Parts: sequence; C-alpha cells; structure tokens
Amino acid sequence: EEDYRDKEPMVPSEGSVNDQKTRSTKKTRKNVYPTTGTLTRRTKKDSKVYGTGFNYEKAFRDCAKVCSTKSPCKSPAPRSYTDSQLEDLKKKAPRPSNSVLKNGRCDGPCKKMRPIQELHLIGLCEHAICGQCMEDAPYIDNNAGGSGCPNQKCYETDVAATCTDPERRHRKFQRLLGISQKKPQRTSQADSTSFSTPRSSRSTDNCECSNQSSRSSSACTCARLILMKAYLYDASMKKKRLLHSVELPSYHTLEKACAYVFKEAGAEFSLRKAKKCAFIAKNGSSSARDWLRVERNFWEKPIDFFAKKESLNIVFDITK
Repeated sequence: EEDYRDKEPMVPSEGSVNDQKTRSTKKTRKNVYPTTGTLTRRTKKDSKVYGTGFNYEKAFRDCAKVCSTKSPCKSPAPRSYTDSQLEDLKKKAPRPSNSVLKNGRCDGPCKKMRPIQELHLIGLCEHAICGQCMEDAPYIDNNAGGSGCPNQKCYETDVAATCTDPERRHRKFQRLLGISQKKPQRTSQADSTSFSTPRSSRSTDNCECSNQSSRSSSACTCARLILMKAYLYDASMKKKRLLHSVELPSYHTLEKACAYVFKEAGAEFSLRKAKKCAFIAKNGSSSARDWLRVERNFWEKPIDFFAKKESLNIVFDITK
C-alpha cells in the first residue's frame, strides 16, 4: 500500500484553471456592456477583477462628464456671503434717483411738503391730502357714505351746505365767495327801485363804488347772488315744470340771465319766442297765484329789481 501522507497534495496548475474558464465561456454568449455610450467587448482584465466584465468606475466617470457638459439644468454652486459682504452688496445695489421721488404740498391744514406717495387725492375737488390731515383735520361725511375733504374751503362749504335754513345757507355761501351781504344804498331820486350798476364792475363780484360827478350823489352797489328758477307752463297739462335753477350775480339783466338759463338747460325753443309770454310772481313764490307779465322794458333791468328774498321765479307759457 502506498503512503499518501508522504506525498505532496496535488494543486491544479494555472493552465488547467484557464482551460476550464475558456470552456465555460465558449458555451455561454459573449457579454457586452456599455461604458461610455458605446458597446465594447469585455476584456480579460475586467473579468479577473469583477467577474462580470462591467467597469463601474469608467461608467460613472463618463456619466458624470456627460451630465456636466450637456445637462440643461446646470447651475453654479451657491456662494455663501458673510454679513459684511451682504451689507456691501446692499450699498452697491441700484436705488431710484431723487428725480423720481417728488414732493408735493399738502392741501390740508398742515400745508407741509411731503412725498407724493403719501398724499391722497380727493374726488371732485382733487385736493392732495396727507395721512396726518386725514386723521386729525375735521371733515364732513357726504351723502354717498364717504368722507369729505379736510381742506379749509371744502370743509366750510360742506358746513354751509348742511344748514337747513335756506336764507342762512345762502348768506354763508355769499360769505365764502367774498360777496358783501350789505344791501345796496338807494338813491334819493323819485324812482327808489332803480339801482346804479357800473359797467366796469360787471366782470367782478366784489363791491365797487362808481365815481360819479359832484352833482350826482355817489352810490355804492354790491353784487350778490340771486337764485333764479325758470319754469315751463303748458295749459294742456295744467301744470308747470322746472326747467333749470341757477345762482347768478344781481347785476345781470333779465334777458341775459334767461339766455344763460336756456343755454344751460338746452331748451328746444328760442328765447325770442319765450319772451312773448313770460311771467314773474309778485310775491316771489313759485306757488303764487298773482303773476306779473314781463313787459318789453323789463328785460333790460337787473334781476335784483325783481328778486324777492334773494330769489326770482319766472314762468314761460309754452302752450301751443
């Protein structure tokens, strides 16, 4: 019997191992794998290292290279700034020029210059009011539910409009317009109803005295507002309707005042035809029963001659 303990163990040689591998690879299909976007054949070195023939390092390196060069969402790495660098960037940031930030004067009681961004534009009067005046200055609420204007003149006008007495309200408006409330002095002539109205003062509403000769007495005439209401009467309808109402200076003649009313109201008929049948209430009330027919010589007289209690009502009969 042979003693196997004295013999060295049999170790397969390298050639025999390679032969076994080549036999196994002949039976299977040759493996191919992508590395850089193309198909390459597996090398002997790769099969020794990984056993599958796939080179992971090359594959990931090539993918990272392609993504960094062709990716549309490539963005630089965010840069971190210190506090001092952020402050420097804020100082260097562009700012609007001083020409853009304009200042305007407040129309309220303060009358201060403020940036136009802080001023509020009020509706109809178009006054620019600052926020401080909107809170502190007095104003009157309007009928629409909004707030009035804190401007001094607008506030006084709103206060005058809230007066329930028509005569007091009319006097307040005259005071705001700078019209004297004193009645004109009458001359010592027989016709006490005539007034001296200088033509030079018709363009202004202020009180001006007419310098007459030493023989005639000097009279001072003061213009005041007369509330004129024009009515149209039709016998077929048996009632009159209001055409237009407006306040006019007292020195306007009756013809000029009626022409202005017809123009503002947009009347379809002419004043020339309406003058033939015009009537004025004797007591000044529109509901009066006694009416005075307007004669030809009445049209050149001022409306103050016919006014009663600072109002004048005239009716035009348009019955066909």
